[in-house]
Order: sequence, then structure tokens, then C-alpha cells
Amino acid sequence: MISPEGCSTILFGSAASAPRAAEQLRLTSADLLALGVVDGVITEPEGDARADHARTADHVRSALLAVLTEFDALGPRELVEQRYKRFARFGDPVQQPRLVEVDTHEGQ
Repeated sequence: MISPEGCSTILFGSAASAPRAAEQLRLTSADLLALGVVDGVITEPEGDARADHARTADHVRSALLAVLTEFDALGPRELVEQRYKRFARFGDPVQQPRLVEVDTHEGQ
């Protein structure tokens, strides 16, 4: 894993194209959810998580309790099997690869 700034510097010669690099790295919560890297996304309170720590903690608590309740319904063997299958899929193509044209002279 590399930061968008580091990726931009390598590909384009400066960190100025970090937003473009971030898009290509697919780092957003929506991207990670679509790729199956995360099981869900916990919503933040209005503003952002730093605006209301107590409400953020409530969101995390609710999400964890929901997931733990689901896991509690599974036996250990089934839980391990589901996790194994999930992690084994990492790296499987989820869509046709996108051709990304890189102008290595950008920013020079």
C-alpha cells in the first residue's frame, strides 16, 4: 500500500496529482465495500467523527453489536469457513481491468 501522495510522486513526479492517484488506488469506503475488502461502512455523525465523539462511539458500538450478533448465530466451523472463503477471494478480479494512461512527464 502506498499513500496517494507517494503514488503521485512516483507516477507524476510530484504530489500535486494526489487526488488523481487516490482515485486510481480506490481507497474510499465505497470502493473498499464494492471490492469486498470491508464488510460494511460505519456512518459518521453529521460533520465528521471528530465533531461528536459520543455519537461516533454509539455508531461504532451499534455496528459491532450487530456484527457480533450475526457471528453469534454461527458455529465456529462455519465462521472460519466464511472468513476463509472471503479472504481467498481477495485479488479476484471484480470487473474488467481499467487501462490507466500515465503521463510520466506531468508536473515536470
